[in-house]
Amino acid sequence: MQEQLTYCVVLEYCDGGDLHQALQRPTPPGFFLRVAGGVATGLAFLHGRGIMHRDLKSPNVLLHGERGVKIADFGLAALRGDCSGSSSRSSSVGGSGSRVSAIALTPRISQLSAG
Repeated sequence: MQEQLTYCVVLEYCDGGDLHQALQRPTPPGFFLRVAGGVATGLAFLHGRGIMHRDLKSPNVLLHGERGVKIADFGLAALRGDCSGSSSRSSSVGGSGSRVSAIALTPRISQLSAG
């Protein structure tokens, strides 16, 4: 009998909180261009690898330092061509659907940084 592997996702601490929190207070000059550029870079990276995030919103954009913008929460992510919206598909790596879970993205998590 083979023992099943246990997976986990390790993320770096983002000291700037999320974009939703940041928009509740005054923002520095150039903030919106920096964040928009970082999100666009991150999405281009994902889309270039056939991954669709499908849940991009301000709480899922993390801010780190002066320049770091990171896209988080890949719970609804899917491979391109499999974005039918069906909730009956499996989100596990070994499941029957081709939906991508955070576990499947773990090796690439550090590369999802934009900024």
